[in-house]
Amino acid sequence: MKYLFIFINSLQRSLSYRAQLVVTLIKVCLQLGITLFIWTTLYQVGPQKNGYSLTQMIHYLIVANFLTLVFSTGPAFRLARQIKSGQLNTLLYRPLSLYGENLAFFLGAHALGIALELVMLGLIAKLTHVSLTTLLLLSLYLLVSLGMFFTLMLTLGTLSFWLIELWPLRAAVNACYLVLGGKYFPLTLLPKGLWAWLQYNPFSLVSDVLARLLLQPFTLATYSRAFLAVVIWWLIAFKLYQWASKRGLCRYEGVESV
Repeated sequence: MKYLFIFINSLQRSLSYRAQLVVTLIKVCLQLGITLFIWTTLYQVGPQKNGYSLTQMIHYLIVANFLTLVFSTGPAFRLARQIKSGQLNTLLYRPLSLYGENLAFFLGAHALGIALELVMLGLIAKLTHVSLTTLLLLSLYLLVSLGMFFTLMLTLGTLSFWLIELWPLRAAVNACYLVLGGKYFPLTLLPKGLWAWLQYNPFSLVSDVLARLLLQPFTLATYSRAFLAVVIWWLIAFKLYQWASKRGLCRYEGVESV
């Protein structure tokens, strides 16, 4: 129940600041508009031999970019603020799991975004006439990949136990998300050797791979490999989080350090 209360409080907070969601939507639309303009221009210059028609490319870019609404880097920097400000004391004094508290807060803060993504998933399923089983598989993948990405970002946040400031890493993380996640183009356009190494990186699993699963027919083998990769990354990130948080708390002074 204690995590449910955290979830509800976080949800109420997000509803109180609805303008933040609107601003995020505008930002995503602006970024998407620029990317679509570039690709539309490229298709007008000459035929593209990349296996994607202009319509398919537009659909892919729309889905890949709007997934940003839920796959956020926010958990890393929330934990960093708690560590540097000394606010982590409040959680350590209570019978709460640091991981569970951050997860409940994250789900509450992004509940509207998750609802929008599930609605988008349902609309795509209706337009492509996929079966109920396929829709359930895609929904499961979306939720599991959300947990994996949250854990990865929380693990990144534990670096604040050692770093003076985590904010300089934000640009690097966002760059990895944009390029390795396929926000600008499908990763399948990369040379085969490079794509073979990058296709199952954690950023592509929550963007490029998920977008292609949503928009293209897939086999159970393809889905299973992607799902297994998400689970493996989740386990790796969680083990790293446990290791880093345990050692980081030994260095934690409990006072504002910035």
